Amino acid sequence: MNIFYLFYLFFANGVKTFRSAAIGKYDGESDVMKQIREDMMNNSSSDSDNLRHDWQNVGRDVRNSFNKLSAQNG
Repeated sequence: MNIFYLFYLFFANGVKTFRSAAIGKYDGESDVMKQIREDMMNNSSSDSDNLRHDWQNVGRDVRNSFNKLSAQNG
């Protein structure tokens, strides 16, 4: 019974989407996309801090790996 209900939801969503596209309404956003966009726009300063911290970590990892490799190969 549950599979029929899931199929009904899938079919109803497809009909709704097709109807919106036939009318010409392409700019509808889902709630998930709105939330993602809001998070991206509100956290710009902390994102730059995170990117700088990640860049430093990558540089440190590369230096450590290079030092280990050069120590092994003499």
